Amino acid sequence: MDDEELERYDSETIKILLMATEAIAQMLNALMALIHDGLHNFLRKECRYDEFPIEEDNENSTLSSLPENEGNNYDQVFQTQEQQRKNANQWRIGISSDMWRDAMNDRSQR
Repeated sequence: MDDEELERYDSETIKILLMATEAIAQMLNALMALIHDGLHNFLRKECRYDEFPIEEDNENSTLSSLPENEGNNYDQVFQTQEQQRKNANQWRIGISSDMWRDAMNDRSQR
């Protein structure tokens, strides 16, 4: 091979390698997007922490876990849990409203 053929061969090899590298990068990018989306969907489905779930406990198991003198206060305990759930949800709504307002203020200042 003379120098001209070698140079042409090298440039063709470089072109092929660059095209292969670009294709591999695109495939990896697509794979990462699929992994991200799959993980995101799984977490949204399995790990929802937007609200406290309403717990449907068996009345007997709840009463048996309370001391005997507090067995009559079941309604009060349930109301306290409901109130805690409502307070926590209001607190979350307040935080999200504050974050949204701050984001809109930052956006309008740009």
